[in-house]
Amino acid sequence: MTDSITYKIADNVATITLDQAKRANPIDAAFATSLAKALDAIDADDSVRAILIRAEGKNFSFGGDLTAFLAGESIRANLEGIFEPFNPALARLWGYGVPVVVAVQGFAVGGGLGIACNADVIVAGENTKFGAAFAGIGGVNDSGSTWGMAARVGIAKARKFFLLNETWTAQQALENGLADIVVADDEIAETAEKLVAKLAAGPTLSYRGIKDAFRQMSARTLADSAQTEADNFLACADGHDLEEGVRAMLEKRKADFQGK
Repeated sequence: MTDSITYKIADNVATITLDQAKRANPIDAAFATSLAKALDAIDADDSVRAILIRAEGKNFSFGGDLTAFLAGESIRANLEGIFEPFNPALARLWGYGVPVVVAVQGFAVGGGLGIACNADVIVAGENTKFGAAFAGIGGVNDSGSTWGMAARVGIAKARKFFLLNETWTAQQALENGLADIVVADDEIAETAEKLVAKLAAGPTLSYRGIKDAFRQMSARTLADSAQTEADNFLACADGHDLEEGVRAMLEKRKADFQGK
């Protein structure tokens, strides 16, 4: 089976690539396993001074694989199978002291948004869109997106974004503080690569200290937030609305939410 994520390390930069373009780079247990494998390589290489996260295909990521949510025993079991390996991998990724740049094209939705919004610098294309998606299926924001969005745009805007299931254009994301740099779609890769190369040649210990200082501003860590998200998402899996929302999305119809 092809890894969901591929990686390379060169010129002091670790490049992590979401590599399931035909499936819009879904986040599932295989994705988490592939991410952990990439992080193992980063841990073993002292030359890494910056990280670039990018994706193959038209879209960065549509987030969780909704079809997989419905497979097997239950939605809860499927979600547990994702959260158990994924949250620790996220904690490792965002725990690095080196700068992290993410290049986003197309849609970054749900868990894809969570990966993007926790980076130090987001480079987006002018046609990029950032979507909440979680309430649309009767679920709960995950992948550290609560923490990342609140840190970037403020708690009030982040809460509204998730409750109203909003989708922001690149320009809206830039104005609200979600995106840092917006360029023409065909300039995303070059812009991100130049930026990460500059950071990789910079004062690494200084960057580490800067990132740590900002982390200390909040007593609640990303890992804490991700676990709370996972607990609440699993609670949704015990009710009616999550399964109904997932089926409705896959069947392209309006969901009949019952509030339970």
